[in-house]
Amino acid sequence: RNCVRHEVLPFLEKKLNPDIRQALIRTAAILRKEDEWLDELTDKILKKCLMDSGRSLNISRLLQQPVAAKRRVLRQWLSMSGIEPELIDYDVVARIEALLDGRAGTGETEIAGNRIVKRRYDRLIVERGNTRAAKSFRCAVKIPGETILAGRQLRIVTSLKPGLIKDRNL
Repeated sequence: RNCVRHEVLPFLEKKLNPDIRQALIRTAAILRKEDEWLDELTDKILKKCLMDSGRSLNISRLLQQPVAAKRRVLRQWLSMSGIEPELIDYDVVARIEALLDGRAGTGETEIAGNRIVKRRYDRLIVERGNTRAAKSFRCAVKIPGETILAGRQLRIVTSLKPGLIKDRNL
């Protein structure tokens, strides 16, 4: 952040426009107000699309919306369903959009936070995914040296030198 303020902005003021700082401040204020308006619009659309006391989303109602509104509604619905907002990135929303656009009546996609979004004909549902717990084990590792875990198809080579080398040829 300091790099932008102390290096990038002075460079842009010098090379591009001496008033760029003020232009960026005005643009941020405009975008903040527009974002507030879009949030209100998204709330209204989301309420029209919610089913089952908010546990599912009506696909046909959602598909009537413009792409940008659809994406905002999906992000808000996922957040409302308990998924941390920072885990809802472009790829998560794109995978759910693919479910919406698919010809099949059912389908699912894994998303962040050990959750699965399922399409069940005309509705989307968020469910917890199945977690397969890894079996724990202990093994003495030779340092320096080589340790082979045959049952796990893993070879560990250690040294007292800095660095990490991955060798998939066992």
